[in-house]
Amino acid sequence: MADDSTSTNPPPPASDPAGPVEIGTEPVRDNEVVVAGAGTGKTHTLVNAYLFTLLGLDRSGEPKAPHRVLAITFTDKAAAEMRRRVALRLGALARNPNSDPFVVERARELGLPLPAPSLAA
Repeated sequence: MADDSTSTNPPPPASDPAGPVEIGTEPVRDNEVVVAGAGTGKTHTLVNAYLFTLLGLDRSGEPKAPHRVLAITFTDKAAAEMRRRVALRLGALARNPNSDPFVVERARELGLPLPAPSLAA
């Protein structure tokens, strides 16, 4: 058994955050890791961060192609739920950019325009 004192991995958090998870308030430079217990809003937070990145609302101001963003979850069920939520919200945004209050608020906070509706929607 390896001695934990020589491990390069950080120790697990002592406890879950007291409140909701909040990421995406600063530009993503390399990686973001969200560690939180059940019911803390991880999926909601990750879906928001993913959408903000796709739409260029991640302070970079540059939309990213989906193949340039990696989101990993621990279970297939969580991954499927994230895909479902992203697809629903992108579909609604394609029809009406004002349909998503989180996207509207984020664009307002950053002083950026909302994405234009898609003609293909």
